[in-house]
Amino acid sequence: MKEPRLWLYLWDIHFSQCDEKTFRAILFFIRQSRVDGLLLGGDALDLSCVSHWVLGSAGDEAQEKRRGELRSDLDGFDKQILQPLEALLPRGCEKVFLTGNHERMPDQDLIESMPELDGMIDFKQYLHLTERGFKVIPLGGDYQIGGLLCIHPGEAVGSAGSNAAKKAVEIYCQNVFRGHGHQLQSSSKCSPSSSKKTAAA
Repeated sequence: MKEPRLWLYLWDIHFSQCDEKTFRAILFFIRQSRVDGLLLGGDALDLSCVSHWVLGSAGDEAQEKRRGELRSDLDGFDKQILQPLEALLPRGCEKVFLTGNHERMPDQDLIESMPELDGMIDFKQYLHLTERGFKVIPLGGDYQIGGLLCIHPGEAVGSAGSNAAKKAVEIYCQNVFRGHGHQLQSSSKCSPSSSKKTAAA
């Protein structure tokens, strides 16, 4: 009988706004367990320094910007999140990076306001995610682990208040594990034609 595989799911880290004590607890867990798979489930990076809230739009006054802040955030994420995780993960550990709506900000917010930078800014290339063994899933994509579909839905499901889990069940019609909402939710639905159950949280 094949041993069950242990996956570690980390959603919505929002570096550099993440809680250090929580992250230390995650590293402690990895030291105590053999993790076979790591899924960074979207919004691992906050990237608010290039969001439309900071850049401002026509008629709005932009918030103060710090020189080199995007590079500082990416370097900090590498040093404080990726490297400590990689130092503890066993050889052959499967690694998945789901792109969240915050990781889309360099393309959507920065490039839209400064199209002359198109093709010059790519956080995935800067962090060498593919070379480090991460399978990178674009925003709106999904990753199947056994019978569980992992998503960072963004606009597809949205935060949707207390109905986000229910909406995920209705859209995907299977077992779903989702990020983006920053709160625990669950919902289930049973088909009248079978005992198959679909749930989302």
